[in-house]
Amino acid sequence: MKEKYFKRNCKEKVIGIIFSEISKLNLQKMETAKKSLFGAFLFAALIAAAQPASWSPRGVGGGGAMYSPSISPHNANNVFIACDMSPIHQSTDFGQSWSLLHYLQLPGGRNTDVQFTSNPLKLFTLKKASNFYTPVKSFDGGSTWVNATNPCTSSAFQYYASPYDTNIVVVNDPTKIYFTNSESTGGFSTLLTHPLPYGGHLAGVYFENKDTIYVCAHDSLIYTFNGGASWASASAGTNGIPSTEHIVTFKGAKQGGKWVFYAVTIQANALGKIYMTFSEDYPFFKGIYKLSQSSNQWNSIGGNLPVTTNPPATNDKAYLLGLARNDTSVVYLTGNSFAAGVSLGALWRSTDGGASFANMFLNSAMFNSNANVTTGWIGKHTIANAKFKWNGVNYIGGLSVDPNNSSRLIIGDGMLVHTSTDMGSNWQQAYTDVNFDNAPSVLLQQSSQYITSGLETTSSYWLDWTSPTDIFACYNDIVARRSTDGGNMWSFDIYGLDSSRINDVNMTCVHPVSGLMYAACGEVAGSNGDYSDTRAAWCRGRISVSADNGINWTTLKSFGHTVSSIALDPLSANGMYATVMDVKGGVGDVYHCTDIINTPTQWTRLASPPRTENRAVQILVLNNGDLVSVYGSRDTSTSSSPSYVFSNSSGVFYSSDGGLTWADSNVAGMTKSVVNVEIDKNDLTQSTWLAFVGNKGSAGGVFRTTDKGLNWTQVYNQPVLSGTFHPSLPDEMYICTQVNGLVYATNTNSNSFSITPVSSYPFRNPQKVFFNPYDVNEVWVASFGNGFRVGSTALTGTNSAQLSKNNELFLFPNPANDKLLFAETLNNVEVLNALGQVVLPLVKSANTISVSGLANGIYFIRSEKKSGKFIVKH
Repeated sequence: MKEKYFKRNCKEKVIGIIFSEISKLNLQKMETAKKSLFGAFLFAALIAAAQPASWSPRGVGGGGAMYSPSISPHNANNVFIACDMSPIHQSTDFGQSWSLLHYLQLPGGRNTDVQFTSNPLKLFTLKKASNFYTPVKSFDGGSTWVNATNPCTSSAFQYYASPYDTNIVVVNDPTKIYFTNSESTGGFSTLLTHPLPYGGHLAGVYFENKDTIYVCAHDSLIYTFNGGASWASASAGTNGIPSTEHIVTFKGAKQGGKWVFYAVTIQANALGKIYMTFSEDYPFFKGIYKLSQSSNQWNSIGGNLPVTTNPPATNDKAYLLGLARNDTSVVYLTGNSFAAGVSLGALWRSTDGGASFANMFLNSAMFNSNANVTTGWIGKHTIANAKFKWNGVNYIGGLSVDPNNSSRLIIGDGMLVHTSTDMGSNWQQAYTDVNFDNAPSVLLQQSSQYITSGLETTSSYWLDWTSPTDIFACYNDIVARRSTDGGNMWSFDIYGLDSSRINDVNMTCVHPVSGLMYAACGEVAGSNGDYSDTRAAWCRGRISVSADNGINWTTLKSFGHTVSSIALDPLSANGMYATVMDVKGGVGDVYHCTDIINTPTQWTRLASPPRTENRAVQILVLNNGDLVSVYGSRDTSTSSSPSYVFSNSSGVFYSSDGGLTWADSNVAGMTKSVVNVEIDKNDLTQSTWLAFVGNKGSAGGVFRTTDKGLNWTQVYNQPVLSGTFHPSLPDEMYICTQVNGLVYATNTNSNSFSITPVSSYPFRNPQKVFFNPYDVNEVWVASFGNGFRVGSTALTGTNSAQLSKNNELFLFPNPANDKLLFAETLNNVEVLNALGQVVLPLVKSANTISVSGLANGIYFIRSEKKSGKFIVKH
């Protein structure tokens, strides 16, 4: 009995111990799980805190070529407009303010002409997701879009939807025109076929009602009276139009029970592909014609345009037509005119059905005095050499007339948008905040400040802060802008920076001691899509310098070719490196000047890295003076047109002997399209770099090296343009993809990046991210087509400290004015600015340094084992 009791008691104790241990183990697991879950939540929270919830546009508005405006027949203040740089904007107040449609919903192009149906919420248009257009539709007024039924066998080019139905559409591709009266279920039929190579052009569609529809191709006019059940050729056809001309634009209207058609023609076979005709082809436009319902022949009315004598009137060319659908008498034409003695965009108006026309936009009075136009930043200036005069508006690329009111219209040109509510007698700019308007007949001041209306449509490159409120911004085409209030208002109060064939500023840098600002100027090959030698040979460039924060500029060194980047020499007080781009066999390479103060015109060309073909894109200088260069893409075309075949001449190259020799250890994916390289600021040895590779001849991606380029590992497989490390979070960065928006990467201290899309950023082509050096929570994004956007994060000092606690360096006072003290003695101390440039040389051992000579801003200090961040504020 005792033995049984003893055994049972022992067994129970053992079981109890086992359960006790299991319970402890479970508790430990639960605690571990809690910690893991908490860690995951903390990580997610930190990631969220590092990403802005929204991004606001910054700039002055406009800048890119505008196309395909579209006014709603249901709400005359609701307007969509497209841009050649891909953004699609919407205004609900007739152009006073604009919002950008997210690229994931509607990536666009010049053919993204929004079509309204009988239902104000159902829309159609063409999206341009890559290099071709496909039909899409919206069921919520344009907020979200889904694919529509697509009969095209290649890219679509024009798309028309009936305003009297929700399912009747006409669309074309290069060889066919298609129709359906039941888009939701498909059922497309082929109306016309035009064989290649010339193909066919859908000039326009007139929907008289739900059943009667006229479709006009470049060489024919057909109709249906029964909703598309059967089609016939119109008796007039193209009678009256010479066989040497083709119809390029077609519009119709109905008044008093009768319709009237208008058409513009182009020289037949002037273009290799008629379906790719655009407003820039205005030199080939020929005639203007009118067809009345009772007539069997088109009548020429082109001779009714105003006659100009210098140059001859034959140089005036019309392209686009505009009518309200209920007014056959008021007709608008847009194109190009020499009426003011120079090539200008023009809008002509007729109020008598084409019997006479008057130039209503950019006539002589407007050109010479801004008469009848409320302007923004473009117009007649008080100074003769102002950059942004009317001369830049040399054609009208977009026109829309209110379908219900011929008095109201909107036009887009090569840079701007304007509206009119009185048939073009007076005009209102529609790209800058209306609170910063210049009244009609007032000459513009170049020092005037503006705020964007949200219509940001140009490419931006670079930002430099010279104080908490002073920012200098670099752009493509429109040179640069300045802000003196932290980036809200901007001006073109800049002089001496631009010149003939120099419209781009690629980057700037400020000397930490002298305070002089330097600018790398000239068009980078490929910024307009053309990487050929023909385009590169056309470009000019130089380095300019300013002593007053970017207001006045003088030329430091003219290279005669694009200067794509510059970098200060950390081993020389006045040394500088520059990259110059040229044709294959030209002078493009890395250059060095030992003294930009005393001998600024004396530059030494360094050796060309292996394989390269003179397309030097970027130069970085390591703290020890070693060089890292990037050579970019080159199109192999030997003609005036690009071939889009790229040579194996790109890559990241390393020199440890001042550019006498260069190491080339690029892997296969890096030999055609490296765009940018970034040095990992968290690696004190500067051995870790990231190379950003685009899609020109390669798949693209991010490549990482930890041994100064000897070995590379791909860590991200999407085409990219650049990356920027977070200044406070050591293993995180933003990456600008080439066509897939902005992404955020963590675990960047390894080869296993964790990528999160920044869905709040709405544009598909970010170019570079900048952090405000005076406020780490302010993040700016430059873009290829949407200017700058700024967002705010929610990082706190605690967040940053938690992530860098192991190597945290305690500094005081912070901000500092004169002396910066450390809590302990540090070895091998150096100070870097926000660009990663060494601004205070290496100190072997110290517990204090002087910062009195540093400009206001954010700086980073690092030693052998610890690093930190401090602010200088004098």
